Amino acid sequence: MINIFIADDDKIIRRGLKKIVEENMKGFKVVGEASNGLRALEKMKEIRPDILITDIKMPVMSGIELINNLNEFSLGIKPVVLSGFDDYIYVRESFKKGVVDYLLKPIDNNNLFMILGKIRDDIEEERLENEKIKESFLRNIIKKNYIEGEDYKEAIRKLKINEIGDFYLLAIKSDNKIKNFFLYLEEVKKKSKRIIREEHGVESIICPIEEYVIILIYSSSKEVKLDKNKMLKIVNMLELNMCFSKKTFSCGMYGYHDIRESHMAIKKAKIALNSSFYNGLEAYYLYDNVHKFNDISEKIVSLFLQKVNNSLELCKEQETIKEVEGFFELVYNDKVNPSKVREVLLNLVYKMKTSVKETNCMEKSLSELEYAIKNIATYVELKEYFVVKICHIIKEILKIKIYKDKRVIEKAKKYINENYMKEVTLKKVAEYVYLNPNYFSELFKNEVGKNFIDYVIETRIKASKQLLKETNLKVYEIAEIVGYNEAVSFTRAFKKVVGVSPKKYVELVG
Repeated sequence: MINIFIADDDKIIRRGLKKIVEENMKGFKVVGEASNGLRALEKMKEIRPDILITDIKMPVMSGIELINNLNEFSLGIKPVVLSGFDDYIYVRESFKKGVVDYLLKPIDNNNLFMILGKIRDDIEEERLENEKIKESFLRNIIKKNYIEGEDYKEAIRKLKINEIGDFYLLAIKSDNKIKNFFLYLEEVKKKSKRIIREEHGVESIICPIEEYVIILIYSSSKEVKLDKNKMLKIVNMLELNMCFSKKTFSCGMYGYHDIRESHMAIKKAKIALNSSFYNGLEAYYLYDNVHKFNDISEKIVSLFLQKVNNSLELCKEQETIKEVEGFFELVYNDKVNPSKVREVLLNLVYKMKTSVKETNCMEKSLSELEYAIKNIATYVELKEYFVVKICHIIKEILKIKIYKDKRVIEKAKKYINENYMKEVTLKKVAEYVYLNPNYFSELFKNEVGKNFIDYVIETRIKASKQLLKETNLKVYEIAEIVGYNEAVSFTRAFKKVVGVSPKKYVELVG
């Protein structure tokens, strides 16, 4: 919306102009009028319209004087003068004062529409440029990239920000249920700015920073005060107009009086916003009313990370869930700082990546978990998601382990089948498949259904049976071929497996 103010001592002209503009020019609104320059100046300082249409000759204060005064206040209003044919000298003088165009009386409607259309294009271009300047300024001042110097002074001048005044910084976080959030944000920005400026007479800068939407609300006029009560009205108005529904957003607020403190203000607004972690999204949180959060001992954190990591490696689902739920219960009861909770959980994901080998194949699941830790807004939702996701990850690890274990055992069996005639020991085969001997022994028994030694013996006996059937070799010769140093040991093993001695076996199959 582009706001117009009309200053003319002729009431009929004022009313006629208002009617013509509002009935024919979409997007324009006449927000005020006055019969002389002085009254117009007083009203415009409060209303701050975009365009002034003023008669040159008026009582008390002329149109030229009015424009002079407006220039002193740097309100950024674009003046258009009304004049008669005999006012050429005044019109020429007005252009020196920054007038953008003029209209001759009686007013030609088409000429009026053309002039207003051109000014609208200029205003929209300036607004777009100003938005970029505003967002850049807010990002820089929050990051403390500059708090003095020419860039800072130029931004302050262009944005008409008083360094000392009333400022409120809002940190808003979405629950991530809105699709195309940043497209939605553009619509939010338009609605919010209109509500903030038109309904409450204050200015705003809105931009996304990290995972937050940051809104700086400030008064550019010394006459318009911004206090806690007004802020609550603004926030409620935003919510009522569906800009920031309490069901999808949470907001932390902090009020301050020096624009150079913005880098500190955002920290405090985020602290206020953290209250929604335990209390839920259905509230706006003011820093002054926020209770302090507690820390958690590094010893407890270290023990938690170690236990969960160990149980994950062994795929012990119930044990892992018990540890995770215990951690969540602890941080809830002690009201641990949400930032610390997220830090610990992210640390756990990092440990999983580096120490649980199977997670190398689970980049997607771990990335989703990391994103959730950073972005899920509330304790209840984060706990629920985290437990479900950990269970899913354990199942994935288990599948990978089973597949890998089968491959390892197949590799070990192949080695035994090809080397049974040599010295084959548990240690040697464990080294061959890069496993700890104790773990390999347990894994082999679980996968094969018999222990390592029994499998080696059975492999040797199987080979000896073939030789006994197909050759005329002596028992002691066959014993040596299949890996026995002594015929007695071979005979004992053969009888244990087959049930008869080698000689008897030859007779039976003879």
